[in-house]
Amino acid sequence: MKAEVGLISLITLAIIGMTYTVMSEPEGVSVKKAESKLEVKRFDPDNPPPAVSKTFHGVTKWKFECTCEVRYKILEQFDDQGGCFVRIKVTGIDAGLALPITMWMPDNPPEGLRQHEDGHAEICRRVYADAEESAKKIAQSMIGKEYSGTGSSIVEASKFASGIAVVDYSNEFEAEVAKKCQDISEIYDYLASYTSTDKAKLVDEAFSVYERGKPRQIPLGEQAKSQ
Repeated sequence: MKAEVGLISLITLAIIGMTYTVMSEPEGVSVKKAESKLEVKRFDPDNPPPAVSKTFHGVTKWKFECTCEVRYKILEQFDDQGGCFVRIKVTGIDAGLALPITMWMPDNPPEGLRQHEDGHAEICRRVYADAEESAKKIAQSMIGKEYSGTGSSIVEASKFASGIAVVDYSNEFEAEVAKKCQDISEIYDYLASYTSTDKAKLVDEAFSVYERGKPRQIPLGEQAKSQ
């Protein structure tokens, strides 16, 4: 009854989807968010597929997918015939979001299993509901940032530099969205192991526990006053 987490799939950190050519378009951010999709698959508990551990009665897997294209302009470029260097500035980011959820259920599930796994799916959907806002905020924070890269050509150096920007974006998205879902799901599993409370209420409680447990930062001014 434990969920297996597919943290985040950025299509090989979205390197495939990156923009490699010099872009001089106006600064801007766009995020396209697809509807989340839930697929329920059945399996024989005596012969579970590789996706399902024999220690689990059932399992829910998910992936927060985020493709990313970086638009930029080259600020500096050098080609000394032995290697190239570029410095770029991010002028725009186009992101695409998706959330596929796969629920594996045995042919004859024990009582309460489907309700428990539905709880994991609901957690995913709730976190995903705010993913577009998070993706836009992260993208906007990167506009104007500069990155450097080297390569055998200006094109290759630009790929390298913009690739670093994509990695930065993916790390931020993972920390703010995918990791949040993982943490809440683990809290949900922990609560479920100690109570038979209605699963919908457990989902609400898992979110509440997560919010109460988040680290708080004290403003520097307040820190000085307390010393």
